[in-house]
Amino acid sequence: MFDEIKDQIISQLQMLLEKIQENDRYILLRDRFSVLPLGQQKMIVYTGSIIFILMLFLIPYAWVDSSQNFMAGFRDKRFLIRDLIQVQRDIADIPQTPPALSEQDLRGIIDGKIQQINAIPEQLIRVDVGAAPSGLIPGPRVATALTVVLSKLNLRQASDFALQMSQVHPAVKLMSMNWKANREEPKYLDATYGLIVIQVPQFTAPIAQPEEKAPKKSKVKATDE
Repeated sequence: MFDEIKDQIISQLQMLLEKIQENDRYILLRDRFSVLPLGQQKMIVYTGSIIFILMLFLIPYAWVDSSQNFMAGFRDKRFLIRDLIQVQRDIADIPQTPPALSEQDLRGIIDGKIQQINAIPEQLIRVDVGAAPSGLIPGPRVATALTVVLSKLNLRQASDFALQMSQVHPAVKLMSMNWKANREEPKYLDATYGLIVIQVPQFTAPIAQPEEKAPKKSKVKATDE
């Protein structure tokens, strides 16, 4: 089998060589080459040999360069796929946000925090339900907005209450804080805190839908009438 293929290649090369030798341009170039001085003939032969050798080296170089470009593209795509998989894993590892607190629950937490800062219930002036601050968080995402007004706090109590309310729940955010000296006893502070409860929708990963295969067209055979 291999010998037959080799004989076919040799015969085809011989036929190609015969056609080239019978070509008019080849005959004209051969006649012109034969009348050239010996030095010019050698120069042409050397130049042609160098060009032929360069072509032999350039062809593998082109293959190597093409393969290197292919490998570089393959590595880039592999790194991209690896990063996408890592991002998908990171998203899956993100803990779900706890459900938002109700207004009643938040009021109970406020009463507990007042006791923790060693304040008395009379220092809680009022807790008002207000509108969500504009421009920061979209209105539909705010479940509850409260304004807490406390009176006659010392500096430690005012700062502790702000710190504890900012860490009480992931959905509770301390949006504003205002301190001013008490009119009757300036050494104490009247403090106003603005709180909101964010309502974060629960995230569910989309389910990949199977691709719909196009229906195969039925082949209608033509029949002679």
